[in-house]
Amino acid sequence: MRYVLAVAETASFTPAAERCHVVQSDLSHQVARLEKELGARLFERTSRRVRLTAAGEAFLPAARQSLEAAERARAEVAAATGEIRGRLTVGAIPTVTAVDLPAVLRDYRLSHPQVRISLRAGSSERLVEQVRDGRLDAAAEGSAARAQSDRAFAAAGLRREVAFEVSGVELMARMVRSGLCVALLPGRFAAALHGVRRVPVTDGPVRVERVVWSRFPPSPAASAFLGLLGL
Repeated sequence: MRYVLAVAETASFTPAAERCHVVQSDLSHQVARLEKELGARLFERTSRRVRLTAAGEAFLPAARQSLEAAERARAEVAAATGEIRGRLTVGAIPTVTAVDLPAVLRDYRLSHPQVRISLRAGSSERLVEQVRDGRLDAAAEGSAARAQSDRAFAAAGLRREVAFEVSGVELMARMVRSGLCVALLPGRFAAALHGVRRVPVTDGPVRVERVVWSRFPPSPAASAFLGLLGL
């Protein structure tokens, strides 16, 4: 099942074999063996591409859940013996400030070196969805900055023209340095930028940030992460 997931994610047998640290012939043989056992082809293979069949699309979610369950079981056994291991997948909005995420993840890695950590950036809506369906263990979620600034401008009786919309702080700073726009950023980010002029905003909009996690019991790795945050 791990091989099938790797092929599906890379759309190729060669990168999949490299990811799984096996030779391509072994990976191909095992996938073919699984297809024979299932009685259906999981991939359509051509000289140029590999893609999932309808049977493969149907197989993938269950395979992913099975692998996650097996990994969770190993992590629970390790936790019972006092060792935290497994996988921790965290999401964050690009401009999170309530949590010093790099520092938290550094401390977490020092305390639990056997845990594989993944970090994904995205919008609050997408992160919440990924926490809900189990793709993320936890996420740092923020209220919509655009909506807050819109309300602040409207309350002040000001009209603004939004010519560019970007989410990454570094790209935003490059746009400002190029003289294309001005930008509203949290003070923590603005203080670290160079080559721009900074003007403090009085009584500016206040963002609310939250950490969310699944309603289901967290894994040992996720519990340790939430504990580090004091949750």
